[in-house]
Amino acid sequence: MTTTDAPTQDAAQKAVLRVPQFRLFRDLIYKSTGISLGDNKQDFVQSRLRKRLRHLNIGSFAAYYDLIKSQGPDGPEMEQMINRITTNKTHFFREEHHFKHLCGNIFARMIQEADRGERPKKVRIWCAAASTGEEPYTLAIAVRDTFGHLPGWDVRILATDIDTSVLEKAKQATYIPEQLLETPPEYIKKYFSPAITEPGHLTVRPEVTQSVTFRQLNLLASEWPMRMQFDVIFCRNVLIYFDQQTQDKVMRHMAQYLKPEGSLFIGHSESLSGLTDTYTRTGRTIYQHTSFVKSASQSPARPGSQSALAARPQSSLQAAPPARPAPPPPAPALPKKSIIVGDVLASDQPILISTVLGSCIAVCLYDEVIKAGGMNHFALPSGDLSSRKTTSFGVHAMELLINDIMHFGADRRRLKAKVFGGANVLGLSDDDNIGTKNEQFIREFLAMENIPIIAKFLGGNQGMQVLFEPCSGRAKMKLLDRKKTVETEKMERAQTTKKSSEPVSDITLF
Repeated sequence: MTTTDAPTQDAAQKAVLRVPQFRLFRDLIYKSTGISLGDNKQDFVQSRLRKRLRHLNIGSFAAYYDLIKSQGPDGPEMEQMINRITTNKTHFFREEHHFKHLCGNIFARMIQEADRGERPKKVRIWCAAASTGEEPYTLAIAVRDTFGHLPGWDVRILATDIDTSVLEKAKQATYIPEQLLETPPEYIKKYFSPAITEPGHLTVRPEVTQSVTFRQLNLLASEWPMRMQFDVIFCRNVLIYFDQQTQDKVMRHMAQYLKPEGSLFIGHSESLSGLTDTYTRTGRTIYQHTSFVKSASQSPARPGSQSALAARPQSSLQAAPPARPAPPPPAPALPKKSIIVGDVLASDQPILISTVLGSCIAVCLYDEVIKAGGMNHFALPSGDLSSRKTTSFGVHAMELLINDIMHFGADRRRLKAKVFGGANVLGLSDDDNIGTKNEQFIREFLAMENIPIIAKFLGGNQGMQVLFEPCSGRAKMKLLDRKKTVETEKMERAQTTKKSSEPVSDITLF
């Protein structure tokens, strides 16, 4: 950077995305990708695109918008902007039961049919949201584990994404160990090797990567380049970015690429309930053509098919038989985990999350169906990301909490909230009262996201301790005396001013 670039870099860092400009960018993103951004995504878009402004030495969002428009919808900067906005947080074996169903039911049926000469030994799979490669490579591991020892099978996986930068990373097939936390150890040992160029990382072995082909594809395009139909389509955690009209358009288009007997997998927080004439649910977020399901229900079951399935050796991915009910154990004390300002903790395990609050807010969210939930602790609604820990701002802490709970299979439409904090500890006027601003923010945020507040303790002038059980949704609150309240407020302010080492890009759009 030259000395003459410095003023522009500084202006880019401080550039503010005003409401009218946010709406212009939102319309541009919607028309190009179908991604529907709510009003609460203004800070998110600002933080994502500021990096692009700094890179280009552009001092305002208005000038950046003009640049994109001047290049047209197919211009290079439109692609860069989309890459910044799209979310790519994922990991191996995410929503593992999908892979168990794929191996234990769909692949097993294909093998039986091929053994009877009823189908070729050929399988085609499409992963429509490849991101950085974790999902297509998980599919490839499942394929390798099932078909690898069987002669004559031709199995290929097409992996597509709108974001060209993540596709380049996917092709490298190298990951940090944290991306494999849910991967069975025997698969890590069998299908990964220590990375040569990046110490501490793991690389997917060539016998797995060779079955995957990566291509750029915009699901909103009127025509897709494939000239075939697929046995299996994974299109998970994509529909949540679209409005209802775009969801219907994309999924009806996708139906043309799914074989009549094929299976479609979507994300746990997604539903195709408005497309019952096209798809029928046959499993947990698993669908088939409605016409096929109806015809299959009228056909007699093939004798012996179950015994053939049962005779096959069971791999680690195949569904295990139902466990015999165990006698209820004695209720042990729950392990306790404490969080501070800027922390977000979600779990589907029986734990107790604890925090102490002054003017800060703690939001407890849970999905009572899957018995998972979590708590965050934030200090301000929003603000300058360069000066404070990112998740000390409510707009980011809420996104991260919801997204983390959804990773356990939660449906955001089932989420319920219990909200605490926002005390006016220092007795400030309304204009200076951080607690009041925090309370207003979280009420508006949850209303916009249609998440009901079923319990709350907000305001007042006392700090409080909050305990939350994410599995049951139970929450307890105890007010602090004056001395502990002042100590808590001082501690919150000290924690809030610490800069975070976490990059803003880790915040995930949901």
